[in-house]
Amino acid sequence: MVSHYDTNLRKSLHYAVNACLAPLYSVEGMHVITVEGLGSCRHGLHPIQESLVRTHGSQCGFCTPGFVMSMYVLLRSSQTPPTEEQIEECLAGNLCRCTGYRAIIQAFRVFAKTSDILYTGVSSLSFQEGQSVCPSSYFGIQVIVWDTVSFHIQMNNHQKNSKF
Repeated sequence: MVSHYDTNLRKSLHYAVNACLAPLYSVEGMHVITVEGLGSCRHGLHPIQESLVRTHGSQCGFCTPGFVMSMYVLLRSSQTPPTEEQIEECLAGNLCRCTGYRAIIQAFRVFAKTSDILYTGVSSLSFQEGQSVCPSSYFGIQVIVWDTVSFHIQMNNHQKNSKF
């Protein structure tokens, strides 16, 4: 991600770039954050990375940095939680050959602000700022409420008795 301050708009603008295609001189004077700058050994994974891990959205790991940084740019650029359509659009330039996109999209849906009343009986539109609902489960793990501090995980009853 590269960022710069736009004096006309009076705000910082953030862009996802392909590091292998961006010449060094094109980011002169800009703030650069790579995937290595998100999580840390001291503080743990970034919530975006944590969500991808919890839904098994990475297998070989080759595409993971691109997906994580694209989502990070979207969240940094948005004043409000993005819609599911915005999330899918921001990930459009990333390719995955082994996981498929279902688990990856599932991982990032927790950051969307949507009405989930159909699935959960609760609408996330009524939650406080910074919280959202992921209405479906994946591999037996259901993310009930996400906030920036932690994930509240509940194992599905049928998964507790599973041999897997």
